[in-house]
Amino acid sequence: MTGESGFTLIEVMVATFIMAILSAMGIAMLSNTLEAREEIETVVADVEELQLARAIIRQDLAQLVNRRARDPYGTRQASAFEGGLDPTGERLMSFVRTGYTLPGVAGRRSRLQHVTYFYRQGTLVRQSRAFVDAAPDPAKHSRILIDGLDSLNVSFRSGNGWSDVFEAATPTNAGPVPAPPAVRLDFSHDRFGPVECVFLTVAGP
Repeated sequence: MTGESGFTLIEVMVATFIMAILSAMGIAMLSNTLEAREEIETVVADVEELQLARAIIRQDLAQLVNRRARDPYGTRQASAFEGGLDPTGERLMSFVRTGYTLPGVAGRRSRLQHVTYFYRQGTLVRQSRAFVDAAPDPAKHSRILIDGLDSLNVSFRSGNGWSDVFEAATPTNAGPVPAPPAVRLDFSHDRFGPVECVFLTVAGP
């Protein structure tokens, strides 16, 4: 008569204990991997947001035109480019640019677009309206370009230095665009810390 072979209770308990340790280690590694992946995706999204914002601002400032927009009452702006003149401190700059197209719209229409940049509650906002001159109730489109800002300051190239305000000497709708040669944005980002961006305009070198 042959005896039956098998595992003792102690062997089963040791094997179960080892499997539990390996399972816990595997779960921890998987959890860390998922967290690292989420963190990487968040960083990539923030980098893409910053790069897209820089591209939009660069394109706007490269297509400035000498066109003073009118307010809802028909009064023209003091200058085609206004920077740092808002008493509330929210508006950074306001101007008219060309090259605007509206996909899906047939027929002739103006290629000019009025654009204003604001700093509101930790965000850089680009606001535009389809028509240069404002109506009593103009339709506006606002887009957050950069989120998660602790602070933001704008300055304009003036002579050999930078100024917080830009004012055109002679407002007119003819001749070169009365704009600063360069615009600088200094901001503090939640993730990237202090960031400085300098953009040339059509009035630059």
